[in-house]
Amino acid sequence: MRRLPFPVVVLATALSQPGCVAVVIESNLEGETGDGDPGDGDGDGDPGDGDGDPGDGDGDTNTNTGDGDGDTNTGDGDPDRFRVVVIADPHIPAPDYPGGDKSLSEARASLLETRDKIEAIVPPPSFVVVLGDLVDDAYKSTEAVWYQANPNAFADVADILDGFSVPVYPLFGDSDYAVPDHAKTFSHLLFGQFYAKDPYYAVDHLGWRFVFTNSEYGQTYDEGTLIYDPERGSYGGTQLNWIADQLSAGKPTVLFSHFPLYQVAVDEAPNNGQFTDLETVLAIQGEPVELVFAGHEHTWLDMPATFAAPHVVVGATRYDTDNFLLIEFTTNTPQYEMLDRNKVEWGTAEADTWVYDGTPMPG
Repeated sequence: MRRLPFPVVVLATALSQPGCVAVVIESNLEGETGDGDPGDGDGDGDPGDGDGDPGDGDGDTNTNTGDGDGDTNTGDGDPDRFRVVVIADPHIPAPDYPGGDKSLSEARASLLETRDKIEAIVPPPSFVVVLGDLVDDAYKSTEAVWYQANPNAFADVADILDGFSVPVYPLFGDSDYAVPDHAKTFSHLLFGQFYAKDPYYAVDHLGWRFVFTNSEYGQTYDEGTLIYDPERGSYGGTQLNWIADQLSAGKPTVLFSHFPLYQVAVDEAPNNGQFTDLETVLAIQGEPVELVFAGHEHTWLDMPATFAAPHVVVGATRYDTDNFLLIEFTTNTPQYEMLDRNKVEWGTAEADTWVYDGTPMPG
């Protein structure tokens, strides 16, 4: 299992899969982010509907108020602000990758360089978010024990993420699965073993809620269903209910999804009551959502008014080591600023190199 780079208190080992551990980080925030429901049994075919799958609507109750430097503020001593870095799509291939795609051959080195740039940010972020596609063509065995005993892409990514001095929160992307050849539950098992994360979860930090969705959890990733189509995202009825529950708390919220919202299925769970897709969840419960981030496209896109909140698609570190965004949030208040948005070459897979010693500025 990946060594977490921050102190934890293990409160429960509720996940049914071997090697998966639900962890709760000590926090002075009130309330947990999970609803404790092991599955809603909505009959939408989700593998997590009450069968003990680690994503059965219980949410990861991870919360954190530290930034990895031993204090409980935001890295610069200011309790009124904190920073978050968002990256996307590292696409680390297996160690035996034969070559052929320069960006994949260099993906590991690119992520290491991106990490070095993020580590140089002053004051540092409270945590880093990875918007999925951590690995690429990574499945070399159907036996979980093989991945513990042999070099592989999952372990490579875990080693790189361990090198951050602040917590790192990854979410699933489409290339982190290998359907239909490998069951989604097998991918969930590996994710739990290497990254200690549920298939979807939420994190509360200084009055904000960060919701890490799984845009491959629904039936578009279940072979044999009517809407099976791995080119589109979907969330499944259980997760849609869970997302609505996270938003019902009314905290200012940032929603993370690997697939951009314009690439996810509509009316994907018609028997799921009022929450039949993510669009209806956001229409009914989306008022607290202040920002939406996605990956997958590898290209920077800015859609300020298309959805319930400004929607940013983040460029891939696979193509440019400057492809990260630094956001500063105001504690307990729905205010934020993207400090380096002007470095982004919108509509491309590139960003300029900036200096992050204090106020971010062009290099």
